[in-house]
Amino acid sequence: MTQTGSAPPRADAPITEDGQATGAALARPTRRWPIRLPAPGIIASAVVVAVGVALRTWTPSQLWLDEAQSVYIAHQPLAGLVKALRHDGAPPLYYLLLHWWISVFGDSNVAVRSLSGLFSVTALPVMWVVARRHGRFTALAAILLLASAPMAIYFSTEARMYSLLMLLALVGAALLYRVLDRPSLGPAIALAVVTGLLALTHYWAFFLIAAVAVLLVWRLRVPAQRRTAMVALAALAGGGILFLPWLPSFVFQLRHTGTPWADPGSLNNVVAVVGQWSADAQSASFPNSTAVLPTARLLEVAMFGLATLGVFGRALDDRRRIELDMTGRPEGRPLVLVVYGTLIIGIGAGIIVHSGFQPRYSSLVMVLFIVLVALGVYACPARLRVAVLAVVILLGFANGASNLVNTSKTQAGSIAKAIRTHARQGSVVAYCPDQLAPAINRLLGAGYDQVTYPNFGSGQGVDWVDYGKRNAASNPRSFSRRLLTRAGKRPIFLVWFAGYRTLEGKCEKLSTDLALARTRSTVLVSADNNDYEKAYLIRFKPSG
Repeated sequence: MTQTGSAPPRADAPITEDGQATGAALARPTRRWPIRLPAPGIIASAVVVAVGVALRTWTPSQLWLDEAQSVYIAHQPLAGLVKALRHDGAPPLYYLLLHWWISVFGDSNVAVRSLSGLFSVTALPVMWVVARRHGRFTALAAILLLASAPMAIYFSTEARMYSLLMLLALVGAALLYRVLDRPSLGPAIALAVVTGLLALTHYWAFFLIAAVAVLLVWRLRVPAQRRTAMVALAALAGGGILFLPWLPSFVFQLRHTGTPWADPGSLNNVVAVVGQWSADAQSASFPNSTAVLPTARLLEVAMFGLATLGVFGRALDDRRRIELDMTGRPEGRPLVLVVYGTLIIGIGAGIIVHSGFQPRYSSLVMVLFIVLVALGVYACPARLRVAVLAVVILLGFANGASNLVNTSKTQAGSIAKAIRTHARQGSVVAYCPDQLAPAINRLLGAGYDQVTYPNFGSGQGVDWVDYGKRNAASNPRSFSRRLLTRAGKRPIFLVWFAGYRTLEGKCEKLSTDLALARTRSTVLVSADNNDYEKAYLIRFKPSG
């Protein structure tokens, strides 16, 4: 991504804080201790990394819909796993890894989330490899910023693919730098493999690959960079070979699944997404679900300002002034083009095909944005660098530490507890919509007659195939009549909430129909507006 080639650096090449020229020279690190720090600096850096690792180990919340769906899919035998993913809309790599992980460590909340924690901790030393070409201070700053990054902390404790996505993006960046510095067969093949693995982890990887490809095509115009760019482009294209076996499933998903539960993004998200990268644990994944912490706003301003300095700024020798180059520094310019190019391509494509956008999709470029922030820290006057870095780290931990007490993903725990308290084995539990079912179904286990609106599914997972069409064609009254017949003299426990897209008004109608048929009803759990996945639990006793 940096504009370097295999030729030796020119006399006027940019200089890093190590006094080295950027370019091929940085591909040959010295064998000395990688950074000289006074003892307090070493201790402080070790403490930051230790705190960051500790925050990645646990969160108290129950698994919410997406996590419960992940575990349900990963539990399937391999043939069934592929079929389940066709109906989910995601690529297979994370689920395959989780499948094997569960077979060894089990499926408790801690076990299934610890795989993401492993990916997130592994990303820390990889960040050193990526940022080291920009100098030792920048590399150390990048590690500490990643260790304290709220979004990285949050997804390290969620049973989803985003920590893996961040790790692969960093590995891919390191390999791309290696190919551009000294192209050879081994690194090129490794880059092709990682490119394919990225595409098999999340489909937003296509937008990152496209942004990098555009930048590489632009390099073709420079004769000295043409060979390295062609090798890198060939490696990116070669990654498509790994994706070919999954192509039929991908085509099926394009036709029948998608994001019916979310609106497409807007160009405003290209800038606003930095706010989600800086947000507290809950808002990092569920924007607008809770009030954003004041420290998140401060961190957003700091990260955006430092990233801007990382692109345009350079500290002068007098240690008091910053020089701005409006054409952009060669270290930061390619990074900012890749980060914002990916966002523009991805959000633009979503607008065209009417596909939803969530800030978590952008996590694969958030890690590259952190390198820009680290470059911005180094662009500050020398006397301020450590202080600026310390402030950003503390703001990051202030937001990320909320993950230790974050119980507001879902009300599944309180609802499952109420059902176990008030229901007998064999009682009917109905969910409207079906998206509320997987998290509660996982906690209840067998012994209850669980059904989902509108298709009387088991509640273990959500079938996203033609989801909007199926819900539009559904009839709450017909469902309630069938449900009453099925329940007979047994009580019905209805878990429901209003406002889900493609189901406007239907869950309310179902609750009303059941109340008219069974007048003896009790609200056992009320929806908690502090939770993202909130719901009511109502018990309908048989008449008489």
